[in-house]
Amino acid sequence: LKGVHVNSDAYTIKPSQALLVEMMELREQISDSSEDGRKLLKLVSDIRKSADESVDAIAEAIAANDLQHAAQCTIRLHYLGKAAEEAHMY
Repeated sequence: LKGVHVNSDAYTIKPSQALLVEMMELREQISDSSEDGRKLLKLVSDIRKSADESVDAIAEAIAANDLQHAAQCTIRLHYLGKAAEEAHMY
């Protein structure tokens, strides 16, 4: 990310508190939906949409040279990928 490293112990850009809360809530929704196939499919669809939005936000932030925001969006995209993997395990 233009020389900016994210989500690493050696660098200062970490996930925001709001992002961590969002991902905790998402994982709870996945867990709560594990018994309901339709609900889980809807959630996976929502995760994919959020991932697409994050990709767009990364491009916009880089174009605006807002590397902090681009880094947060990159971290969010990573976490969304993990959430999608978790949802597919059910």
